[in-house]
Amino acid sequence: MKINILGTEYNIIFDAEEKDDSKLKGLSGYTDFSIKKIIIRRLEKDDASLEDLEFYKKEVLRHEIVHAFFYESGLDGSCDYARNEELIDWIAIQFTKMLEVFIKVGAVEIVFPIKDRLSNCPVNNPVNSPKVKEAKACVNFPDFKPVEIKPPETTKEIVDMFNKAMDNELKGYIVGGDG
Repeated sequence: MKINILGTEYNIIFDAEEKDDSKLKGLSGYTDFSIKKIIIRRLEKDDASLEDLEFYKKEVLRHEIVHAFFYESGLDGSCDYARNEELIDWIAIQFTKMLEVFIKVGAVEIVFPIKDRLSNCPVNNPVNSPKVKEAKACVNFPDFKPVEIKPPETTKEIVDMFNKAMDNELKGYIVGGDG
């Protein structure tokens, strides 16, 4: 999976194994700034592991993304806090809670990119022209027929929708809308 961190493309490698990458020794993940890669270890359940490994994997991913943001902003080498693991952990752990509050108070807007309209999408009709202020949208996954979705009404629904998109590694995208 590729992501954009402040204009720099990073490749995320999931389910890496220590036998193939010795840098993973004792780590759940790491970021290699020299080659712009975020590597996340394959997590396997055992007696000592957390019960919800998917939850932990997302936390590790957020942690490594925060490192990449600090690095790409130029702070990594110039200040101690950019490499402070406690601060990075705090941001990674608290980010979703902060995002929910920011959305609730109107401090941020979640904007989903609108792709070109698809001919088989239910929003492609004269009633839903680009001039309307509010338009229906549909989700398109490569192997599925687009389906109409109901816009989220609560902050929790927005955060849940965002988390679901992250679970699907952002393979889907929204099409249609108000142009």
